[in-house]
Amino acid sequence: MEQSSGTEAKGERRMSLVLAVTFVVSLLLFLVLGTGVLRGAAESRRAAALHLGADYAQRLSFRLSETMGPVYMLASLVQRHRGMVPDFDRAAAEIIALFPMVSSIQLAPNGVVSAVFPLAGNESVPGTDLLKNPARRQEAQQTIARRQLMLGGPYTLTQGGVGVIGRFPVFLPDENGWGKFWGFTIVVVRLPQLLDAGGLPELTRDGYRYELCRVIDDEGGCDVFSRRGEGAPVDPAVVSIEVPNGTWKLRLAPEEGWNPPLRQGLLIVVSVVMALLVTLLQFFLIRRFGR
Repeated sequence: MEQSSGTEAKGERRMSLVLAVTFVVSLLLFLVLGTGVLRGAAESRRAAALHLGADYAQRLSFRLSETMGPVYMLASLVQRHRGMVPDFDRAAAEIIALFPMVSSIQLAPNGVVSAVFPLAGNESVPGTDLLKNPARRQEAQQTIARRQLMLGGPYTLTQGGVGVIGRFPVFLPDENGWGKFWGFTIVVVRLPQLLDAGGLPELTRDGYRYELCRVIDDEGGCDVFSRRGEGAPVDPAVVSIEVPNGTWKLRLAPEEGWNPPLRQGLLIVVSVVMALLVTLLQFFLIRRFGR
């Protein structure tokens, strides 16, 4: 009888060990499988975010290019009138009416801003010498050297606020055919209006946090100039935006992360429940068919 009791105790211990191993192995298996499912779902969400970000990047790039139109129109007037823009205020008013995102347009013969429309709110701008101003000199010189539109900023504007500035170098015909530098035609676009026109605020309504930055070196350094959401996006999807003479990057990620804590917690709970069910099934099989 004592031998029988010892045998039963040994059998119970063996069964407990088998059930414990069954539970642990089942739990690990379900966690691994579930983690794979979550990883696949996160990759799908990242792919969707990249696609969405590319759409918004394209919209923003188009809007930005669109707002640069006035510099070409002003340049045409300057060249047509051999360095003059008759009745600048009237011509500027007509041009700016076509480009509602534009904050102001300017003329800078010899690099010195001499005409601004509208003047209200921009009283500090006339007289600015772009070729001598330490904050603008390098950009201005590069614009002349490249003989093409260049985009400055985003940065804090002299007249207040944050914006981007498009500068186009105007050259008048001369005897050698190369053209003599006349000055710049300039367009100023405030950043909030530009981002609104590009639809970027809609990303936050879609549950994303995002930031925009300007690439500043070949090592990948990026200067953040706009951010929405509760802090910087974590492990973001990144989309490049080509702008005149530079690149911006749009970084975005779901506000709750690619794998929300709730889903990870649910994975653990489901895995434990499934492992317990498998262990319970193992217990009944042992009871039914012997140890």
